[in-house]
Amino acid sequence: MSQGDTKVVDSCHGLLLFRDAFARWRYYVFNPLTQELLVLDGPNEGASCAFFYDPSANELKILYLCIGFQFFIYSLGGRGWRKIKSPPSGSPPQYDTPPAICNGALHWITSCGRAAEEDIPPCTSGITIFGMDTEDFSTLPHPGDEYNSRVNHRNMRLLVVDEHLSFCNVYRGYTVIDIWLLEDYASWAWVRKWCLRPILDGPRPLESECYGFSRRLEVVHFQNGELLLDCGERGLVLYHLDQNTFKKLGRPPTSYQHRCIPCTKSLVPLHRAALPQD
Repeated sequence: MSQGDTKVVDSCHGLLLFRDAFARWRYYVFNPLTQELLVLDGPNEGASCAFFYDPSANELKILYLCIGFQFFIYSLGGRGWRKIKSPPSGSPPQYDTPPAICNGALHWITSCGRAAEEDIPPCTSGITIFGMDTEDFSTLPHPGDEYNSRVNHRNMRLLVVDEHLSFCNVYRGYTVIDIWLLEDYASWAWVRKWCLRPILDGPRPLESECYGFSRRLEVVHFQNGELLLDCGERGLVLYHLDQNTFKKLGRPPTSYQHRCIPCTKSLVPLHRAALPQD
């Protein structure tokens, strides 16, 4: 794709979205099954916020944030970039981080911005939401008052669990995972569903054999009652929530700077403006 490095940032309907490490406005949409490739230049230097399917328009779209806090939408049907309204000041979504998509909206943990410098993350607006139909941004609080620290905000993730928005927080030295479910979207009512203390190889926590630059425990994906965990140097692990068991999947081919993105195989052609209705 490029003589330089690329970074995978998201996937949607079997297509992978990569960012060029040097030309930061350049992106690549790639179908690994058909080997089709689309080279896409952003309207200006910036970063993608989401690669998603809009069912109301039956189109694949990219949400893009430019320098200067300007947002644009691109439809893979070839309609070009279109500027949209920016979110409330100081509440940007995390760029190059896949959102959790449910209830017709995209959800991210809010980027702390200036508040991070003061170690007071904006918990009352901790989740940024983008409505697909209205193309408007809004913010709502994340659950858990005890998570009010800059370190905790770096380890927060949003997933979709059984069609419910799920809030995951990794804390206490990467040894504890709290998982909340949004039981009622209209009233924004959360419940703490699981509190996990994942252990590998006896009494040692998952990250105990990681080295400084790769020390992490990241929640990646949920499927069939299992959490996919990226344990840095320890590799990938499937953790069964109800059975409290785990299964090692092996380590990535490189020891650092890897990224795990869920992807489903698809024959979706890149030149189509819309997807098949089935």
